[in-house]
Amino acid sequence: MAASGVMLALAAHMSVWWLQLPALFAVAAVFVVLRRATARHAYFLGLTFCACWLLPTTYWYYQFMTPIVAVLASVGFIFLLANIWWIVLLRRWIGVKAVSVLFVIVWCSFTLIRLHAPVMKDWWIPHLGYTVWRNNGILMLGRWGGEAAIEFALLAIGVGLAWLWCRQKRMQFIIASGVVAVVVIAANIVVAKLPAQPILPTIAVQSMTEGGVNVPATKNDVKRLEQLSLQALKSRHAKPGVTIVWPENSLPASSREQLRDFTRNNHLRLVYHTQEIIGDRRYKKVVILDEDGKDALVNYKQHIAPDEEGVGRVSAQNVRFGGRTITAYVCYDLHYPDVVNRMKGSDTVYAPLDDVVYGYLQKQFHAADISLHAIQAQTTIVTASINGPTMAVNANGVIVDQLKSDGAGVLAVGW
Repeated sequence: MAASGVMLALAAHMSVWWLQLPALFAVAAVFVVLRRATARHAYFLGLTFCACWLLPTTYWYYQFMTPIVAVLASVGFIFLLANIWWIVLLRRWIGVKAVSVLFVIVWCSFTLIRLHAPVMKDWWIPHLGYTVWRNNGILMLGRWGGEAAIEFALLAIGVGLAWLWCRQKRMQFIIASGVVAVVVIAANIVVAKLPAQPILPTIAVQSMTEGGVNVPATKNDVKRLEQLSLQALKSRHAKPGVTIVWPENSLPASSREQLRDFTRNNHLRLVYHTQEIIGDRRYKKVVILDEDGKDALVNYKQHIAPDEEGVGRVSAQNVRFGGRTITAYVCYDLHYPDVVNRMKGSDTVYAPLDDVVYGYLQKQFHAADISLHAIQAQTTIVTASINGPTMAVNANGVIVDQLKSDGAGVLAVGW
């Protein structure tokens, strides 16, 4: 159980698809244990598995939460999730097969509840889909059931392989494992080649800034973002109508006229993040300026991160550009499943991000959520981040292009 959990944790850290393939087989150990473990040891074994998988994938909580909250969020969830292993107690009455099926149903149902229930949906706890998300063939299953559908596929594979192992069918086990790997690889190739709507010419700017989510951008920040944008436009001989996306950096109201002049003088559209203060309430929002410097779209940030100041506000506006339906949302909203309904009907979604304080793994998980939600909403998503992930994802969840470095740079897509 410890080895299985560690393998899943390692897979979640991998940045290439083939290094995540071992996760397809790691879950089989769970069902071998369900067949063989005594009821007395069931909870402890479940605790071992959950701890070895979740502790290495929730370490980033301690970078932005108080220690007590981080412990309650990660360790507390481990103790809660391990309760599913008490299903072993039913084995003597309903049999091993029924217990395995029930385990899969309970696990996937719990995932659905914690991702959609009003209180529990705020828990950014890793799910099994994060261990295989770079395999587009598996990620595509999320179109028909979100994260729970991906988990169901992994658990179903685990049930089948565990049955062969426990029945001493070693050769069949090896053959079945090979078939699973081949099918997933073939599915990855097919999904990568599926047709997808072309992306409108877009430049996503990635740059570390002095300002941030809560601290207003400085004049130097704005100047730097403008310079990077113009350099990218000049190097690509861009035609009028290009969309520029800047990262999640609260541009102050004092820079509003400067931004209007920037779009008018260069005949481009600009997607940027700012905030609006009404009384004692601070609202975060994303604005799209058209080529005339006018507000073409304003959408508010609904979900406020735990370490962020502000109040959430629901909105779901879109606008037509070049015969396409365009919308935009901000950073943390892209993590939540409810953003799918707000993105549906759009051809392209632009998203300013700021993941700088959370570390490598959280950025991986954010990219995974963005890719899955692109599939579910059947839309293209282009992100611009402070230090990544800056990327373009098509409606099949395939990352068309991305910046490999976490330093300053520009991503140009749609040419």
